[in-house]
Amino acid sequence: MDLSFAKNRIDDSERADVQERLLKGQPLFLEIDEIVSADTVSGVLVLGAFGAPPDTKVHVRQVRTHSHIDSLTRHIQGNDYFPALRKGDIVAFDRVYIEGGDAMTANLTARTHDGMKGRVQFLMGMARASATTVSKRGAQQFLTVADGSQSFRADDADDIRAVYRRVCEMPWTAGSGGFIARTGNGRTFEYHVNRENPLDAFIEEVIAQEHLKGQRWIELIPVRKFAVGRDQVARDVDVRQDVKKAVGKVGKQFMPDKGPYPGFRKSAIILCDEDEWAFGGKTGKVHRVAAGIQPLDRGPVVESRSLPSRIHHKNVMDVSGLYSEATMDRMAAERAERRPPEPENKRSESSYSRADMASGYDSGNNQSNNPTANNMPFTF
Repeated sequence: MDLSFAKNRIDDSERADVQERLLKGQPLFLEIDEIVSADTVSGVLVLGAFGAPPDTKVHVRQVRTHSHIDSLTRHIQGNDYFPALRKGDIVAFDRVYIEGGDAMTANLTARTHDGMKGRVQFLMGMARASATTVSKRGAQQFLTVADGSQSFRADDADDIRAVYRRVCEMPWTAGSGGFIARTGNGRTFEYHVNRENPLDAFIEEVIAQEHLKGQRWIELIPVRKFAVGRDQVARDVDVRQDVKKAVGKVGKQFMPDKGPYPGFRKSAIILCDEDEWAFGGKTGKVHRVAAGIQPLDRGPVVESRSLPSRIHHKNVMDVSGLYSEATMDRMAAERAERRPPEPENKRSESSYSRADMASGYDSGNNQSNNPTANNMPFTF
């Protein structure tokens, strides 16, 4: 009798042990160098992790106790909706622990791939994810990115217009943006310039409220609100069920311990161009989206009124991209060459089936706020 299957049986104690270690894990960001096996990849760290500096070579391996639609093994293999991992892809993992010198994971949380269009950028900065709404129009979530290192003082209407021009010229804003405005009397408000909210209306309101009267001035922090990509939204909530306001596992990471509103956290964001969808079909427009979201650490969220800026703080985090414009253009051309034509009968819903989204751990678990001493060094 062949009893070899018994060697691979997973008992409850093993699963519980792995789950506990994942709960105490840390984020990890990897640039793929090689597909080692059906459950293992090798690459270099994009950001330092577990005491190892960036560019350290690392193996990342799928734990055998957890099955997830975003498991490393499934992304190594690929399917019709997310291409197989390949050399050069950037992958983010929410929770990783070290075992025998390898990084162990249950699933990835964001990645770049050949299905992404336009200039694909891996961005780091302060970001805030909104709650998600699901209606007949579709699922909608937004990610606001702020750059306190480029805050400006505005003394009059001309200053505000000049600041807005500079915001639109910043590489990461893609020609659009707005402000977090903070006044001398402690008021904080946010304004995103668009067709419905013109810049002149903002200026008129600031003047009407007398925030620029006499010697008064306002601080303007550049912000840009991105729609969240369709597949990323589906990682967070059930997009098949109408809901006015939902906060899923991704959104929970931007919620404070106390309070009803999300805040900013140091985050990694993957930006790309994506076809806009509404009411189950494409609108014919292409927009810039946050196709991947992963906080960099387990630190507390920060409200807009407390967001660090160069006017009031030192060592302020900026918004920085991993790739130059020339590199993004080259990579976009290479992706386009490798990308097969999209089938006409490709289904309109997200790539993700909610039945497969159940994770072996909860990203919002408070145990994760205190990273454990997983100090064993990587081996390669």
